[in-house]
Amino acid sequence: MVLLDLAHPGDWKVSLFRILDTLVGGILGLIGGYTLFPVWERERLPLQLARTLLALKEYFDTFTAAYLGKSIARREIERTKRQAALEVANATTASLRLLSEPSHVRGEIEPTLSAVNYARHFFLAVGALDEHFHEFPGRGEWKEVRVRSSRIRSVEKSVSSSADRRKVK
Repeated sequence: MVLLDLAHPGDWKVSLFRILDTLVGGILGLIGGYTLFPVWERERLPLQLARTLLALKEYFDTFTAAYLGKSIARREIERTKRQAALEVANATTASLRLLSEPSHVRGEIEPTLSAVNYARHFFLAVGALDEHFHEFPGRGEWKEVRVRSSRIRSVEKSVSSSADRRKVK
């Protein structure tokens, strides 16, 4: 636009047509995107929730393994924490995008929003334990951590075996 203005000074009509063309192209692009290739968040959010839960599980497993006395490098715990934080943030953002979709498309959203909220709270709880890890007296001695860790693993095994049975059918 600057070069056109240098070639033909004072001709503001070219700029106006350029602005109108950009607006019309943007509107046509939005209409085409929503009518020809609609990708609703409701379809993508379950996969994001699965990635979030897997990242949270990895962070929890790494932290509890370190607490229970296994030699886990601190940077490995930090890596799993960063990945879990990223996935929780992605799930939260996806749930906000779900809220912006039309109500006839998004359907029942309360269970999904609850799952995202519980995942966020779980991340914050494990993060609080991780932050104060060095303050725990006698690492590996709290049997509550062992019990909770084994319960989570047993639930994980039952869920995965249930998923395997569904794949076979």
